[in-house]
Amino acid sequence: MKLLVRGLIVVGVLACAWMGYVVLRAQRGLAEGERLLKRNALQAAHRELRQYLWLHPRDARGLLLEAEVLTRDESIDNEIAIQQAMALLNRIPDSDPKGAEARGKQGRLTYFVEHKPIAAERYYRKAIELDPEFVEYRYLCWKLLDLSGRSEYSEDLFWGLYERVSDADRPVLMREWYMSQFFQSTANPMADVLMGFKDLDKPVQMNPEYLRLKENRDSEPEEPANHAALARWFQHDGDHGTALALLEAGLKVPGADHHPFFLAVLLETLFERGELDRAKQYFQNWPEPHDGYDYWHWKGMLADEADRDYEGAIDAYDRSLAFWPGPVDWRTMNRKANCLARLRRADEAAAVRKRSKEIELQMDLDVHKELREALADQNLREREYCQKLLKFYQVLGREREVEGWQKVIDFLPAKSPGN
Repeated sequence: MKLLVRGLIVVGVLACAWMGYVVLRAQRGLAEGERLLKRNALQAAHRELRQYLWLHPRDARGLLLEAEVLTRDESIDNEIAIQQAMALLNRIPDSDPKGAEARGKQGRLTYFVEHKPIAAERYYRKAIELDPEFVEYRYLCWKLLDLSGRSEYSEDLFWGLYERVSDADRPVLMREWYMSQFFQSTANPMADVLMGFKDLDKPVQMNPEYLRLKENRDSEPEEPANHAALARWFQHDGDHGTALALLEAGLKVPGADHHPFFLAVLLETLFERGELDRAKQYFQNWPEPHDGYDYWHWKGMLADEADRDYEGAIDAYDRSLAFWPGPVDWRTMNRKANCLARLRRADEAAAVRKRSKEIELQMDLDVHKELREALADQNLREREYCQKLLKFYQVLGREREVEGWQKVIDFLPAKSPGN
């Protein structure tokens, strides 16, 4: 009996020692996992972090590290790795100090791996809401709007980002903003390479923007915006028949006929096809708030073309021109001038046509070729090239961009005498 008791005591001591060792190892697992991750020893990092999370299942830092290991370890099936990583990140609540980072990482996985832009945008916006100073996810949310064909809705994101970066970062940021405003389809070429929509080694391949927008639609077919973005690609290519077919398929998605971006693309297509009565019908579905460029633009177009209400059209056109891309919408300016002329307000019509022509000239391809050359890396360090962008935006009447480029110029080092 005594031998049995002694044996049990020895076993208990050994068990306690073993548990103590296990706990000690688990406690060290976070630091060790982080060290191994930096060395790219992913499987060893996974073992250490798994032990640590066994002891601390709600530790946000450990969960973030283990999620990163999973997404980087190519030995794990990609779909399984993403599911497990998302599950780990879901365990970090919004209220945690790491909540914003967790939501942002979910946004990155959701778009760059799963190619679901609308779901990713929700994660990014939640991250920004939780931590307005989180510059990385504000930047990625802006880029996401470019990549999903909705760059015209990114002004608030951009200027919120601009206000939070250093003077040294602003020249490149202002260059990217110019590209986002005027060349959204090619504004982020490396993103298409990273996501597999463009192969730098292939001289001839399908248009990466089309491939990207189609993949967005196919990966997230329940979102009206994805259907609209793909349709608009065909619309801009002059293929309004295919655009309408894609939009009519998109109308089967619940809520599509009340989605502002979807409606804007649908109305454009119907106008191009001369289906004004159908356009009026869909415009009635526009949800609150009744504001912004798209709403006022289409209200003006309908008043002008369908109802011959020129006073109403002028008012709506004026309101639309106040929102981006209104300041460069010389065609709408011309429409406003035509309405003024029909109301025998000749002097006002002439003034609007003059302004429209000024903007049209600024949209010339040669003008933008020169501007893009001025934005080359070496030229961003030269005042004379930055002045070209400043003057361009002065003609457009864009005060914030003028101020932004002036700050870029002021930050540049002064040239020494004789240089």
